[in-house]
Amino acid sequence: MTYLSNDIWPTIEPTQTQPSLQPSTFLPTEIINSITITDDFNGFDNTIWESQCSGCSYSGDGWLIVTGDDMLQKTLKPMLGLSIITGVLKKDENCDDHAIAVTPFSTFTWSLGSANHAVKFGWNCREKILLGSDSTSRSMCGRDTTYSIEISIYETSVSFEDDYCGTLSLDDEIGSLSTSLYVYIGADNDSNDAYWNQISMTFNSFPEDVLPSSFP
Repeated sequence: MTYLSNDIWPTIEPTQTQPSLQPSTFLPTEIINSITITDDFNGFDNTIWESQCSGCSYSGDGWLIVTGDDMLQKTLKPMLGLSIITGVLKKDENCDDHAIAVTPFSTFTWSLGSANHAVKFGWNCREKILLGSDSTSRSMCGRDTTYSIEISIYETSVSFEDDYCGTLSLDDEIGSLSTSLYVYIGADNDSNDAYWNQISMTFNSFPEDVLPSSFP
């Protein structure tokens, strides 16, 4: 991995990126210049994540394993213009409850309800969930298998797609271009293990200043 001389984040050349799954009504109308950071979870990467959560461990062969309630680790920096998150996860328990959240807050607690200035994506047992700032979208999605997921974030809407259960979407302004967002990944389960194989995050740039941990 190549690193910047004055930073600890990987050097990644700009790419032209479009969502890889089938188009939906929320897809952008223009290709955007962006950068992408990928973690294959071969071990904890402190150039991407701030710290390893207490319930997070690594298998050594490409799996992040997460056990426990509200077990999340967040990106080292917030990202400006965060537009696409893709990932690969394995669901093999009734309630392994994989979780991803995006928020401008540097501290965050997972819950199964709406939360101001946060959007949450994941599973609640056999139910796939998309929890926005003031609305939610849910569908049954309980197959035990390996899923490829794609999260698309726009200025006024978000969508959550996978290769088995279709797409959830709702209106939300979390993707305002003026908002820098942290990504949290992990799980919210009691005793089962949630397996993550990969995550990629596509965004425009890093902000000059990190946002405060809360709004007035």
